[in-house]
Amino acid sequence: MTEARTGSRTAVVLAVGKFGPEIGGPYQTVSSYARVLSECGVKAQVLAMPSSGTSGGGCERNCRRLPHRGLRLWWSLAGEVWKLRDAPVVIFGVWHPVFFAFGLGRRLMPRRFASGRRVLSPTQSLTPWDWAKHRWLKRVLRPLVVRILHSFDLVIFATQGEMQSSTPAIVDARSAVVYHPIAPMKAHPADAAAKRIVSVGRIVEQKDIRLFLETIAGLPPDWSADVVGSGTDRYVCELMEVARDLGCEDRVRWHGWLSRDETHEVVVGAGALVVTSWAENYSHASVEAMMLGVPVVMVSRVAAAVDLARFDLGVVTPPTPEALVQAVLRVDADSKLRARLLQNARAFAVDRMGSADGPRLAELVVGGVAS
Repeated sequence: MTEARTGSRTAVVLAVGKFGPEIGGPYQTVSSYARVLSECGVKAQVLAMPSSGTSGGGCERNCRRLPHRGLRLWWSLAGEVWKLRDAPVVIFGVWHPVFFAFGLGRRLMPRRFASGRRVLSPTQSLTPWDWAKHRWLKRVLRPLVVRILHSFDLVIFATQGEMQSSTPAIVDARSAVVYHPIAPMKAHPADAAAKRIVSVGRIVEQKDIRLFLETIAGLPPDWSADVVGSGTDRYVCELMEVARDLGCEDRVRWHGWLSRDETHEVVVGAGALVVTSWAENYSHASVEAMMLGVPVVMVSRVAAAVDLARFDLGVVTPPTPEALVQAVLRVDADSKLRARLLQNARAFAVDRMGSADGPRLAELVVGGVAS
């Protein structure tokens, strides 16, 4: 029986690249991993690269920053890899020095590092979308990344969809799906849904806010939209121009970055949270909307849509404004459909807010089997 099962304070290191609220979903994932593992008797400490100073959240208190940049960072990483050679380490993401340092340690000296369990949570970095970024560099690094991946004991995906779309594919014996835990929150279901759609997340190309704007432009004029999230001033201005060109600028409210509680105040009571992204391996915003009693409408091209459809948690549509408009109007008009989706979604969200997946996650991280 492993120490994690007995409830003793086994130490696990959660190793990441960038770490702070500004990175969005991955920050929530790592912080929630630490919380859930702690509740299962597994002490977790975050090891992160040097930060520009952004911090926040209770997990920051358990975060140890690497002290240097450049060549000195690699020297510091080499020391950490050696010091933690016998400890279980979970690495989040692929395209950063932490992944390469810990992966090469295991790959180059397998006997020295055989007892230290190595687990990877890709956080979308093995998806086709991520491979397409900096394509020439990743094409050069691909053989090395594949070799390093073979050295991991386990790869934990956030959804079935992410596992199915993984490039390269990870064999079943070395992969598992554990839905990301979410920080606890209170349910605030509204009595009635307003004719309003919401988008929540960083305002970057990946989120395809243009498609979201095309959706609100196609909805009847009594519908409005809220966009919660921040991006570069230039990109936000470009999107505002798109809204003007589409004739829907007066129906869109741009909130910028909001705290989690402030975001929930905007989401609650909406007719639907609409996810238009090019890539989403999980979508924390969707799970939080489920807890708030707001239906989720999601485009089919994202990995998370596989699981949304599998458990009947929301409506999945082709990535076109026409299909999204029809889906939003259908959820608004069909009370039975809405009630069914919200019931299923609430049950799913409650499990993610609690520690339903905690014991299995602890087993997988410390040395259980992928079942």
